[in-house]
Amino acid sequence: MKFIVPLILSLVFVFGCMESKPDNVEVRINFELPPDTTCETYLADYFELSIYDSTQKKISTKQINCGEKQTITLFMERQEYYATVILFDKDGYYQSYGSKSINATEGDTETTVKLDTYLGGVFFTWNTSDCKKYTLSYMNFTMRNEGEPVTAKIWGEDVVLDGYRIPCLAARFELINISPDPKYFVTIEGFREESDHSRIIYDIPEFISGRGQNKVIDINKFRKVTVSDMQISWEFDSKSIESCEAAGVKNVVAKLVSEEQTIQLKQPCDNKYADFYLYDIGNYDFELVLTGLGAAGEALFETSKHIGVIEPGSIYDDILKEHIYLEEIR
Repeated sequence: MKFIVPLILSLVFVFGCMESKPDNVEVRINFELPPDTTCETYLADYFELSIYDSTQKKISTKQINCGEKQTITLFMERQEYYATVILFDKDGYYQSYGSKSINATEGDTETTVKLDTYLGGVFFTWNTSDCKKYTLSYMNFTMRNEGEPVTAKIWGEDVVLDGYRIPCLAARFELINISPDPKYFVTIEGFREESDHSRIIYDIPEFISGRGQNKVIDINKFRKVTVSDMQISWEFDSKSIESCEAAGVKNVVAKLVSEEQTIQLKQPCDNKYADFYLYDIGNYDFELVLTGLGAAGEALFETSKHIGVIEPGSIYDDILKEHIYLEEIR
């Protein structure tokens, strides 16, 4: 016999206010245990429903006691959400678990979260302050067992954990009912949105997850910064040049060049001599080249400067700083 509890949720006035807003939509979430099971089958006491926003960060939680047929009529802002439902016993142990993504972008919707018998999970956590400090937009998770990627339930879907992406602001990544088990190697890479070069690597040595339990891993202690960033300030080498217009320079290009990697950025010459910020610089021997381009794209000014080998780790407050004078090509 299936045990179904219908819920209507709101994330604007979370699990409380009954007022609707014109732009909000009604969402109904049903969740059901495996066939022919009830709370009594698991000797369980209550369900816990959690809602996550579009960054997969938990924003609300609601407890529903076993035996209650509770309906909560509230409303949600239009966006994509994620839901988890956990069946707990009186001691707070997981007995059953289910998850689902919810598309509430187009209008009222209804969805069903199906729970499975709980086998165990691994929860990875990190500091959201690292997202700003290390300029991380998302994290890529790879989890292997005997050299092969493992599979886990993520928002109700079976997902192969080979570079699986999750927003950095989520601060937590829960893997449920992982298969196979129980020994794993995990590599996590942190990226900027604009780059495919990882800035941070977290290499977690082989560990055993355990069955029917949750292992919580704080990944911060495994953090290794793999790149550096550079702030480049500049000006014309001659005080007689009072403006970009006077020099005939339309755009300025800053370029770091090595045999292994080239990074460049073009900015308008706007008389503010705005600094350049170059990211994800590898551990190589670099030359810095600054070029001033005319309206037709021709090089009118150019200066080069040998930087040398850049060691990883200089980011955020420790960003590398260089100043360079832009010289007219004779």
